[in-house]
Amino acid sequence: PIADLPDAMQRLIQAERWLERRNNERASEAFGALFAELEQLELTPLVKARVVLGQVRCLRLERGLDEAVALAKRAREHMESAEGRQRLDLGMAALFAELGQHERAADAYTGDY
Repeated sequence: PIADLPDAMQRLIQAERWLERRNNERASEAFGALFAELEQLELTPLVKARVVLGQVRCLRLERGLDEAVALAKRAREHMESAEGRQRLDLGMAALFAELGQHERAADAYTGDY
């Protein structure tokens, strides 16, 4: 059950649920807090990528795609693990594909946003 997970993971799962349900205000607050704490939280590279991708999706809704992509680029530069960068690349590719930007989606698979 979710109650057995560490606090940060519980918060991440809840934020992802809010985003899925289009409760954008709550998702944005939750992802913003997790993102602000990202370096202090003891998370795996894949989980850190999930936090970044959630923040990117919220930022896209609030301020537009350009700002969201800029955030993803900065986050990718600071990701120490290839595994985390790959997860971020796949998530960005999925976002571009959802938006019908298939060329950008293809580029994202190689880390070029």
